[in-house]
Amino acid sequence: MRLATALFGATCAVATVQLACAADLSSRVAPLPVMPVAYNWAGFYVGANGGYGWATIDTTSTSLFNGAFENTTSHNRNGGFVGGQIGYNFFPFPHFLLGFEGDGDWADLTNNTTTCRDASNCSNSDGKDNWFSTARVRMGYVLDDWLFYGTGGFAWTHGSTTRTIVISALFPTLAGTSASASGQNTGWTLGGGVEYGFWRNWSVNVEYRYMQFNYNENFFYSLPTAARQVSAQQSVNTVRVGLNYHFN
Repeated sequence: MRLATALFGATCAVATVQLACAADLSSRVAPLPVMPVAYNWAGFYVGANGGYGWATIDTTSTSLFNGAFENTTSHNRNGGFVGGQIGYNFFPFPHFLLGFEGDGDWADLTNNTTTCRDASNCSNSDGKDNWFSTARVRMGYVLDDWLFYGTGGFAWTHGSTTRTIVISALFPTLAGTSASASGQNTGWTLGGGVEYGFWRNWSVNVEYRYMQFNYNENFFYSLPTAARQVSAQQSVNTVRVGLNYHFN
C-alpha cells in the first residue's frame, strides 16, 4: 500500500514538472508569423478613370456634286477625358488572368485648323470628340499584388466638325459660310497596362491605349456644287489612370 502511494506521488510530481516546463516554453517561443494573403483579382469590379488623349486625323475631300478630288489634309486633335469602367476577371490557369471590360468617357478632344489647297482656296476645320467607349478583352499575368496585361476590342466615338470656307476662287460668294457634320463612328482599340492591388478590394492602374476610326462626313452649303464629302482616318492615343473596386 505504501509502495503504491509512493509511485502515485512520484507520477504526479513528474507531470507537474512537465506542465510547468511546457508553460514556461510557450511563454518564451514567439508565435508563428501570419502569412500575407495574395490579392484576389477574380470577380466583378467597377471603377473610374481619367486621362489625356491626342489624335491625328488624315482626310481626303471630294465633291459631292461630281465626285472630283479636292485635296488631302492632316490635323491634330487633343484634350482630356473622364469616365468609368466595369469588368469581370477569372483565372483559366494559375497566374493567367482573362477578363472582359467595358468603359465610357466624356471627352474634350478638339482642334481648330486652317488648311489651304492653294493661296485662293482655304478652309477652316473646327472639330471635337464628345465621348468614346470600348468593349474589350483583357489578358494578363498576375504576380501577387501586381497585374500586367494587354487589352483589345471594339471602340466607338461621337464627333462633330464645322467646316468654314475662308476663301474660295470657285465659290467667292461662300467665303465665311459654314457647314457642319456629326455622328457616331465605330473602330477598334489595342493597348496595355499595369495594375496594383494596394488595399483590400481596391486597385489602381496606368494604361496606354490606341484607337482607330474610319468615317465619312458630308458638308452641304447653300450652293449644291460646293457640297463636299470628307473621308477621314482618325488615330487616337490615350494615357489614363484608373481606380477600381473589386467585389470579391
